[in-house]
Amino acid sequence: MSTIMMIQCVGYKGNGCTTVISNANNNKRCGKCKVRTGTYREKFRKNAIKTYGVRCMNPSCELTKRGVSLSEKVLDVDHIKEVSSFPANATEKQINHISNAQLLCVYCHKMK
Repeated sequence: MSTIMMIQCVGYKGNGCTTVISNANNNKRCGKCKVRTGTYREKFRKNAIKTYGVRCMNPSCELTKRGVSLSEKVLDVDHIKEVSSFPANATEKQINHISNAQLLCVYCHKMK
């Protein structure tokens, strides 16, 4: 007998999603705002780091301007085009395509 856990969607910044997600059938995706939890997020992040390197992509980043060396721990993956701006029938591949991702340090991400 497998245990079904219910978790609350954390949503994307500002979208206010509070949908409850079940992990039944290993589906950890929120149908409302398309957030995925767990390893998928980490895989997306690692792919962005592999593609763009360990750097903040904000040209105005104060840390980068000062020559501060960043670690992977302080980088967040940010969607260039907001997730909420995609049509309801958009696929995960479209939303999470590497061309729609940018790496930002936690400070720049918070300021966005």
